[in-house]
Amino acid sequence: MPPFTPGTLVLCQYRLPPIIQPWIHEFYVGTVEQPNTDRNSWNGTNSEQHYCEVTRTVKVRYVSGVQYEHADRLMAITPEQASLSHREKVAEFLGPEALAYLDSTSGLKVSK
Repeated sequence: MPPFTPGTLVLCQYRLPPIIQPWIHEFYVGTVEQPNTDRNSWNGTNSEQHYCEVTRTVKVRYVSGVQYEHADRLMAITPEQASLSHREKVAEFLGPEALAYLDSTSGLKVSK
C-alpha cells in the first residue's frame, strides 16, 4: 500500500471520467486527511484510523465531502497537475484516445 501523507493531492482511478466520454464530468481532485484516532468520535469501539488500516482505505476530502478510498486505486498528483485545465488532465491521465474523443465533440482538430 503506497504511503499517502496528509495533504497529498490524489485522483481516484474509479472516479476518473470515462475514456470514451471524457466530457461527462470533471476530475475530482482530493486531499488526503489524517483519520481520527478517537474511537468515541467514530463508532465507540474502533477509531476512524483503525477502520482505514483494516480496510486499506485512505481518508480523502473532496469538495463534495469525505470518502474512504481504496489505497491501491489512488494516484498522488502534484499541485501543478491539479491545476491543469480539463483538456490537459484528459491528455495527462486518460491518454490520447480520450483526448481524441474529447476533441471530436468540441469541434477541435485532432493532431496526429
